[in-house]
Amino acid sequence: MDSRAAVLDRGDVDQPNLLIYREPSFFPSQITADHYLFVLTRTPFLVYVRNSMLVTLVTTSLALVIGTLAAYAITRLSFRGRRGCAFGRGDVSGAGIAASSPCFR
Repeated sequence: MDSRAAVLDRGDVDQPNLLIYREPSFFPSQITADHYLFVLTRTPFLVYVRNSMLVTLVTTSLALVIGTLAAYAITRLSFRGRRGCAFGRGDVSGAGIAASSPCFR
């Protein structure tokens, strides 16, 4: 059975417009775990979560390594353009502006 058909095949809805014209409410009238069970048992949802976590960990680790090496180079080594590079870090994000604010007295 197609996942869209499973969601649309509801026995409690007799008229097609019943869901559109019903009284809005903040809390659901019936609490059920059917949708969670459907996602966890009939779809590869956990594989997607694992893949997302793997991509997140690799990307974060790579950004930390590159950022650490770049910060070391900017602060410890002498090279042409170092001063402009140190003042240009505020262009990337608001966090860079906050980090460079102690440079100005």
